[in-house]
Parts: sequence; C-alpha cells; structure tokens
Amino acid sequence: MIAKNQKLQDFIVGFVDELRRQQFTSTNVITLKGKCSELETYALSMGIIEYDIDLGQKFLSTWYPVSGRFKTYADVDTHTRDAYWAVGLLNDYLLHGVLTTMKHSRLCPLLPEHEKILHNYHKHQLERGFADNTAQRCRRSMRSFLIYLESHRVEVSEIGQKEIVGFLTAYIDKSQPYIKTLIVALKRFAAFAYATKLTATDVTQYIPQNAKLSSHRVPSVWEDCDIDKLLASVDRGNPLGKRDYAILLLAAKLGLRKSDIVKLELKDINWEEKRIEIIQSKTQKPLSVPLPDDVGWAIIEYIKQSRPKSDFSQIFLRHVPPIKPFNNAGGLGGIISRYRTIAGIHVGDKPSRRGLHSLRHTFATRLLREKVPLETIAELLGHVGMSSINVYLSVETEALRQCALSPEGVFGNE
Repeated sequence: MIAKNQKLQDFIVGFVDELRRQQFTSTNVITLKGKCSELETYALSMGIIEYDIDLGQKFLSTWYPVSGRFKTYADVDTHTRDAYWAVGLLNDYLLHGVLTTMKHSRLCPLLPEHEKILHNYHKHQLERGFADNTAQRCRRSMRSFLIYLESHRVEVSEIGQKEIVGFLTAYIDKSQPYIKTLIVALKRFAAFAYATKLTATDVTQYIPQNAKLSSHRVPSVWEDCDIDKLLASVDRGNPLGKRDYAILLLAAKLGLRKSDIVKLELKDINWEEKRIEIIQSKTQKPLSVPLPDDVGWAIIEYIKQSRPKSDFSQIFLRHVPPIKPFNNAGGLGGIISRYRTIAGIHVGDKPSRRGLHSLRHTFATRLLREKVPLETIAELLGHVGMSSINVYLSVETEALRQCALSPEGVFGNE
C-alpha cells in the first residue's frame, strides 16, 4: 500500500521504478512515463498535488474522452489506449504498492463517485482476507453492475430487486460458472454497501442462491494415447517448452489444480522423501502427494536451465516482460490448447477437454480404472469430502459395464 499524502511527483517516480523492477520494456516505460507527464500537467492546471482515483478519472475524461460504453482497445487510437493503460496501472500501484494487473481489455469509464466505490469495494474484500485474484474478478463484475446502474440512472442507494434481476437477466445467455461469479460478486458488494451505509437495507435477499444454478456436468477425459501425444508435442529444447512440460506433468500425473501449480514454490518440494507438500489454494487444507521421478526431473531441468533469474519464490514464471509469477490460474489457460493444436488432437464432441483442469479429471479417472480406493483418490486430489469424487464415477463407463448383469444370466433360458 502506498503511503497516504504522497506528492504526485514522488508517486510517479515510485511507479516508474516499479515498472523497471518488473522488467517492462524500455519502450513501454517511455510510453507510460509520457502519459504520467501529461497527468502531471493536468494535475498542476487543476491545482492538485496528490494522486487518487478521482484524478485519474478526471484526466481521462478531460484529455481522452471516450463516448459510449464497452469500447475495446481496438476501437480507439493509440494515445487513448496508452492513457487508459497508464491510469489503470497507476490505480493498481496506488492500491497494492506493486503492479498486479496485466491487461485492461475494456474501456469502461465510470462516474468518479462510482470509481471510488469500486476502489473501496476492492479494499473491503482484501481486508476481509479474500484472495486478490478473487477480489479482482468481483471488482470487474461490479464495474459492469455500476455501468448498468448508470445507464438506468439508478443510484447505489436505490438498488432493489428490480436492479438485481435486471442486471442478471442481461447475462442469461452466459455459462453457469460465469453467472455464479456474478452472484458471488453481487453478494459481496451488497454486504459491502450495507456495511458502509451506501444502502439503507441489505439487498442480498434479492440475489438468487448459487445452489439453484448447480450443474452436474460430466467431466470429459483424455485417452492415454492423446496424453502421450500432448506431452510429446512439447519442444523441451527451449525454455518455454521446459516450463510448460513440467506444468503439464504436474496436472496429468499428480492431478494438481491450476491454482496450486501457479503458486508452487521450491520449499513445497521434499526432495528427500520425493513428495510435494502444499496448502491448497481452494480449500486451505494441506495436501501431500508423491513426486514421480519424471515430474521431479522436469522441474529440476526447468529451474536449472530455463527459469528466468528472479527473486520470486514461485517456481513457474512468465517468460515475457515483466518477468513475474502468473497473476492467477487463468494464466495457464493457453498452454493445453497450444500443444493440443501442435499435436493435432481434435476435441470433437468433448469441448470441456480444452482446459488444463481436464488433465485432473483424467488423472482421477485413471486411478479409478486401476481400482484405487475412492478414499485414496479423494486424498490424492485434495478433496475435502467424498461427495466431490462422485462425479468421476460417471465417466468410468467401462467399469460400470463390467458390473452390469446379463438378463439371460439372471433369469435363465425359460
């Protein structure tokens, strides 16, 4: 967190130092410094000597106004794009003292008072112990909600059932996970608004329960031959390939979640006993799993030969500036699709086989086929209860066929 009452000039100097520390390219640093200089000029003309959210929004609306809503970067000129990029990074630096936001794909200007509410909402989540990547997702969802309120000329203090239902109805064509994220964000925002007296009543009563959106989707799995083709397609002769190969092995052979892979540190590996021992990001429960030799050597090869020099404790890093760990598990999303394309593996009628999480499904199903007890599978996957493992039973059709009884065998040939 940046110290309060810091002079604008000092704030920008610290911001530029952070850009260099995170290894932004010299071209990007020059571009962002240029926009910061414009911001300083604007601030001086207004008699403002400190940076806050309001200053950034006023600068954008005055020097780089964008008409309409939900314009993408492709719809505006380069200077406007860079200005929004700079202010987004400045706001991130103001909140965290470091840069955590890598992309700003939409230009969604809010009223200054709403931008401040959004900023305080984010802080409110962090102060209550929510993970920053989760808080970021909720913040993005509530930016859309505040834009919805603005477009309907509704104040935050006037939020009621009509606004909640109307906002969610606009996303009725989205996937269930997407809508669940909106509902979580809305509930947290409603609690924040009531606690900070932005609303006189608690409007969570108007927000539907997640249970009503529960899905029993059967996870799709990979055939063993396709897993082999996927791994063989990785070029382990280059640094990126060494990193991606180790990540794929952790998902395919240990069933680790993406969130645990991106946070994996050297201290989490017990080399003497050949085990990985972590606190799971999703459940906050300890997990200890055996480390196969091929997975261990893949990690060692990456660390010794290809990992960029860095003081970060996480094993896996981005290989493009700024060099840093992945912001969240979503950063691994493109890995499996990249090598699936190289290997020529067609998804066909299994669209859910696109994500890295599908390798976790495959790992669980393989254990079922090897007749590993369900309790052991649940332990290896880090599930809190046995109910979570039941979904994998639905994909093991071969084992279910072996349990089927022949009518002739039961009733005879009467």
